[in-house]
Amino acid sequence: MLLFGALLTHICAVAKMFEKKPLPYGKVENAGIPSDYNGSTSINAKVIDPLFTDHSFSNGLIVATVPTRHNNQPSDPDGHSEWLLVHGATKAKVFNFPGYPRPCAKPRRSNMIELKQTPDTGMAVFATCDIKVGDLIFSERPLLVTPRAVFPPARLNLSGYSKEKVTQTIMFEYEKILEHVVSRMSPERRAALLALCNSHTEDGSGKIMGIIRTNGFSISNIGDGPNMPLGHLYPPERSYSGLSDLGSRFNHSCIPNVTISFKRSSFSFQFSASRDIKAGEECFVSYCDIFQSATDRKKELAPYGFECKCKACLHATPATDKLRIEYQDKVARLVHTHGPWVLDTTKRHFDELIEFEKEVVKEGLHSQKMYRFVVGIIGHWYEKYHLYTKAKPYLDLEERWKTMASDEE
Repeated sequence: MLLFGALLTHICAVAKMFEKKPLPYGKVENAGIPSDYNGSTSINAKVIDPLFTDHSFSNGLIVATVPTRHNNQPSDPDGHSEWLLVHGATKAKVFNFPGYPRPCAKPRRSNMIELKQTPDTGMAVFATCDIKVGDLIFSERPLLVTPRAVFPPARLNLSGYSKEKVTQTIMFEYEKILEHVVSRMSPERRAALLALCNSHTEDGSGKIMGIIRTNGFSISNIGDGPNMPLGHLYPPERSYSGLSDLGSRFNHSCIPNVTISFKRSSFSFQFSASRDIKAGEECFVSYCDIFQSATDRKKELAPYGFECKCKACLHATPATDKLRIEYQDKVARLVHTHGPWVLDTTKRHFDELIEFEKEVVKEGLHSQKMYRFVVGIIGHWYEKYHLYTKAKPYLDLEERWKTMASDEE
């Protein structure tokens, strides 16, 4: 494990400006460092005990190999991740997590998916068999884990530069750190990382940073600073992002059928079916927040360099935009008013719930976690009136979602 010295320390004042400003994308005029910048910073690092976890004293960055790679011992069969930490104390949150380091979870059968070339979207992931909602499709340890917030070296003298050039210089310096971290990987895993798609080749991002921006999945149950309350995730400025090899091959849809979670005990991503998937069907994840209007989704997807052509985007209306925007709050209200007191749900309210559930399925939102509360209320209402045949599919679906939720840490 490496400890970076004074080159990179606590986030400094200029980083506060940087965190709040979105990174540039697309073709940026005059991208790159200022002509008078000498790029004099260098990497200063020292090797420390890889099993050491008490870094509360440290004001530098930590690079850890996860799980720890011991000398003269074979590599972990699930692979090793390189993890760049802003706060060394965060390492202990994983290394001391119950059960760490577990092997990656295995699906009920192997080779549930395959990669195929498509005429419109390049490489894509397809199901090779029928997959039921809740089924684990595969799990994978990330190639690289980095902070979601990009920050500058604290000793950089950026006075006199415009905000745009400050951003470009920080990106240039950050790439040096990333190059050093990636150099620690095995040749096979390094080659896999560098082969991933990069949609940020003209905005000042270095190669590795561009790959991270294009393919990174958020890891919001690991973060710097105080622990979050149970059920809450770390905010972006305190959490991390991971690069998955096979997972990076999923294309985007605003009607995804695959959900992603991160298990701390195995330090791995889990990719599970969020609705039933037929053999031969393409598997999708979402690159954006789908609980917003089609216009806002388009804006969020712009840095990826494509326009979504899923049914939800092609056939968006004010009504479907409203459904997506209000979906989470509406489900929360349903749980509050009907969940614990389902016996008091009237027939009129139940009929309204059935209509709402139909709209949710039509819009493709039944692949989202909160859908389990909707089907749970419906199933228990049918059960209340001894309509067990009607209740069963809803209760089975609720149970599958519960099992999937219990697998997340």
